[in-house]
Amino acid sequence: DARTTQFLLDHHNLRADDTTGSQTPLLVAAIKGNAEIMRILLDRGADVDASSVTGRSMQEVGQSPRGDSPLHYAAINGGEDCVEMLLLLQADVNRRSARYGETPLHKAILFGRTGVVRQLLAAGADCRVDNDRG
Repeated sequence: DARTTQFLLDHHNLRADDTTGSQTPLLVAAIKGNAEIMRILLDRGADVDASSVTGRSMQEVGQSPRGDSPLHYAAINGGEDCVEMLLLLQADVNRRSARYGETPLHKAILFGRTGVVRQLLAAGADCRVDNDRG
């Protein structure tokens, strides 16, 4: 929960961009659709475009084995509040994952997240981008 997250960040020398296994705390919060925890982590410096596995941005380390960003995961779970938060912080709306080259728009369409599709298109998502499977 948000209170526990705040406590751990405040009192246990944890960083918002530390990895937990193969995922950063921000990726886990996006997967769970927890906007409150996402906000805490982003306020503490979590990288809005951190990819899975590396915990660092694609520009920083090249492509990771999966390469999904918090915006990819927020698009999958349909959390419109999470998507909006990431878009306001300039998350890369057209970022392609390393695995299959999918953008957040591909994920939203695949999972039937109509509201998220609208948000991504309004934010400039390119609907002409093909994934690696065509």
